[in-house]
Amino acid sequence: MNLLTNYKLLDDTFKSLAEEVLINGEPQQCIVTTAYLGIDESRHISSLQAFKRGDYVQHKGQTYLITEEVKSTRHNKYRAKMTNCDHSFVVKDLIGRVEVGKDSLGKPIYENIYSDPYSIYGHMKQWDRSLNMSFQVGMMQVTYFIDVQNNTKNREQFAINNVYEIRGKTMKVALHELSNDGIIGLLFLQSGAKAPY
Repeated sequence: MNLLTNYKLLDDTFKSLAEEVLINGEPQQCIVTTAYLGIDESRHISSLQAFKRGDYVQHKGQTYLITEEVKSTRHNKYRAKMTNCDHSFVVKDLIGRVEVGKDSLGKPIYENIYSDPYSIYGHMKQWDRSLNMSFQVGMMQVTYFIDVQNNTKNREQFAINNVYEIRGKTMKVALHELSNDGIIGLLFLQSGAKAPY
């Protein structure tokens, strides 16, 4: 018999065991435990308050992404697995363009103005390297698949064909995989284009 199915006992237990974490920047009382050993650091998170797949969790200086579906309680508490975000995109928002001068023909020269940089965290789910032999010289082809929170800002930021610097390589967004509520799976392919900043 699980004594923690009694809500009063569960509430008292949470008060004594829980620690404060930030879920999407908001403080929440949770119990965080180790999930299993593997290539990626994963942990279980339990709370009396609701959370959902795709939420960001700040815990002991690390950022995690909740990767499991959380729609209902299990034994009067919400519980899921969260995975450490092993990649952060340092991004800037385009504010506008300003004229900075004229060229030799009198045409205006413009420069893009960006916001202060901030980070968007993601979990690199898979990556792949292959040798492309269609050229005279073999070319290494690299692809990355990174999960980020599905929200309006991220959908705009990671529009198809936007270019980013990832682990020393210039990569462009090639695909959005939306089969999991709360998460955008981003497929990045190597690109010859230059990142905007």
